[in-house]
Formats: sequence, C-alpha cells, structure tokens
Amino acid sequence: MEIEISVSTLSRDLLVEYGTIPMKLSVSSHLIPKLTNGGLGGITLTEEVVDKPYIFDYDALDSEGPARWLTYFDTGNWGLFTARMNGKLVGGATVAFNTPGVHMLFERDDIAALWDIRVQPELKRLGIGTQLFQAAVKWVKERRCLLYN
Repeated sequence: MEIEISVSTLSRDLLVEYGTIPMKLSVSSHLIPKLTNGGLGGITLTEEVVDKPYIFDYDALDSEGPARWLTYFDTGNWGLFTARMNGKLVGGATVAFNTPGVHMLFERDDIAALWDIRVQPELKRLGIGTQLFQAAVKWVKERRCLLYN
C-alpha cells in the first residue's frame, strides 16, 4: 500500500474534500484532571469510564468542519497535509501557525498547533496518521517553531 503525502495551503475546494473524511471518536472514558497543591505541584489525570459509551462527531458541531475554517480564521500560514492512495484522499492533517486570534497559539509566531488529523475509518491503524503527523512535525520544524498540542 503506497501512500502519497503532500502539503498545500488551505483552499475551499480542498477543505470540502478533506471534510468528507469523518472526524468521529468513540468515547468510552474521560480523563479527569486534579490539581496538586493548587496547580503548583502539577496536574494528575485519572481515567474515568463513562456510563454509556458514545460517538462524538466534531464535524456535527455548528462552528466546526474544515470548510468553515476559512470563514473564522486567517489560514494563510496554515499547512494542510493530505494522504492519498491511488489518487483518492484517505487522510489529512492541518497545522495552525502564526495566526492572529487563535488563542491556543498565545499570539506567538514560534508555536504551531496540530489543528486536526483524520483518516478514513476503514484505513485506521495502517500508519497513515503516523505519516501525516511526521510530515506535520517536519513542516513545523522547518519554520523553527514548536509543535503545541
């Protein structure tokens, strides 16, 4: 199975195609944070099983979905990584970088955030996500910034 990974800037057409890959997660537990000494001693995470497992669909949220990103953010500095197999889109990842108004970047231009990563459900666990992540890390390092996630 040969996967071709490429990087490009975000465009409406490409984001519409990217958004056809479902971003759904099966939730069977949550991590509960607990501050030690008011946070000065760190944070511990305890896994708690949920009573009823469920599917969380990011793209079903009103303000989410890749095609909407162009409306809400200046994505000119973002990187969009696509994974294709025989020309068909099978996965993608997006990195936000140097974006005014994206608070998780702390208004800095030396921090990048893995904004989104997705792989076709039937192709998960084949290393596609790993290849996308590695391409994103390389891109971030070329910009001499940190990967924040």
